Amino acid sequence: MISLCMIVKNEENYLEGCLNSVKDVVDEIVIVDTGSSDSTKEIAEKYDANIFDYEWNNNFSDARNFSLQYAKGDWILYLDADERLNSGSVDLLKTIIEKENDAAFECRIVNIDDAGNRPSVMKYVRLFPNKEGVEFEGRIHEQIEPSLLKTGCKIQPSDIEITHLGYSIGDDELKLKAERNLSLLKVELDDNKSGYIYFQIGQTYHILEKEEEAIENFNKALEDKLLRDEYKATALRSIAVFNSDKNNYEQAVERIEESLKLDYNQPLSHLAASKIYLKTGRKDKAVQSVFKAYTLNNDLINGHIQSSQSILADTYTLIYNGLNVALMCNDNNTHKYFVDIFKKNICNNGHTQFYNIYGKLIANGILNNDEIIKLVEYADEVNLELLLNLLNKHNQINFVCNVFEKLENKFINNSYFLNIAGLKAAQNRDMFNAERLLNLSHTIDPMNSAAILYLVSVFIQQNKLKDAITIIEKNKDNFKDQPEVIGKFNLVLQKLIQTL
Repeated sequence: MISLCMIVKNEENYLEGCLNSVKDVVDEIVIVDTGSSDSTKEIAEKYDANIFDYEWNNNFSDARNFSLQYAKGDWILYLDADERLNSGSVDLLKTIIEKENDAAFECRIVNIDDAGNRPSVMKYVRLFPNKEGVEFEGRIHEQIEPSLLKTGCKIQPSDIEITHLGYSIGDDELKLKAERNLSLLKVELDDNKSGYIYFQIGQTYHILEKEEEAIENFNKALEDKLLRDEYKATALRSIAVFNSDKNNYEQAVERIEESLKLDYNQPLSHLAASKIYLKTGRKDKAVQSVFKAYTLNNDLINGHIQSSQSILADTYTLIYNGLNVALMCNDNNTHKYFVDIFKKNICNNGHTQFYNIYGKLIANGILNNDEIIKLVEYADEVNLELLLNLLNKHNQINFVCNVFEKLENKFINNSYFLNIAGLKAAQNRDMFNAERLLNLSHTIDPMNSAAILYLVSVFIQQNKLKDAITIIEKNKDNFKDQPEVIGKFNLVLQKLIQTL
């Protein structure tokens, strides 16, 4: 006998889909409602659920353990309302419980993230024996595994698959959820200063785009020797990207390589590695890493390899990064490989148009007005780096500056775009726009050292040496923790002072 245990609140949009997915496999449904004001309870009643009211106390484990008290089954399956048991897993689940009686089973959780283009696949225990001493722990990001192990229950892998829809929400809603989670995690930390809690706090700060706080907590998480390798690997990847953004490239390389040693089957880690290697001039490694990111991603999607925690990359993100690496490394074989993949993966008019425009630009062709309009429509944060590097290599500078002018409104708050557009304007001897764009970039992101150095270059071209010295001296103290940047600043300052 299987009991489905759930905690819910105002889940009328999701609950029926969840219950419908398990109606042919569970023998009873235990619903703990923490204060719904919509039709959640009415939907649950349609499936003969046993419904219990529970006064919410900001503790997910308490609510889940309350549901366990009313479960009569020999087995517990637990789901959230925005999850569905995949139809192909119904018979598999039945087979497992017929053969086993003292093991818990990890299930494959496929997180759908259409909003952020960052689907992920993770494995968590969702099916376990209903036995004394088994209970959830933690106010938030609650875990069942510690108590299972304490009671001598084995944890085994399974191919049971559950689809989670809850990540397909907008950034604002995601951040509101993160703020709520953060407050609960901080309370939990008072009682449990484990690496796992520090890791979850770091992840939450990352969602809130507070990278300094995220890295501080990731570093604390890494001090815990009991932290699982996949969590350590994720923390190290974030630290590597942070160091790369701070121009501390050698530290970035060290951290991303540590991450891959701990958990090799992570497409996002290989993708991050390719970008870091590209910045440090390690062209062969950049190419190898972007290949690995693409092939691993495909293998994970198709189930050819398994991983306990894998955040998948959007196919077009991988294609654009592969093309960009090939372009910047002048690697014709890699370029052909990703162009062929691009062609095979064209699935809508927008991608088809961009594919055709890309082919024209790579051949140094000039786009007509309609094509430029389509390019501006299709350009986004995912393909921007490739597009800018492609235009930067184009030999028709007037045409390129015209395209940048059309793109400016769309990327007016993007420092990377403003830097490249500013440099191109300077190359076209349009110093007014070069200064304007680079000053705007520096205003948007004062810690973008490239904008400062590019401004210095523009000042030097106009013989404004005192302005060049002033901007370096004014910003130098902001980069004390970035020795590579300070080294460049000092070298330029020395040459400028000698010239005066």
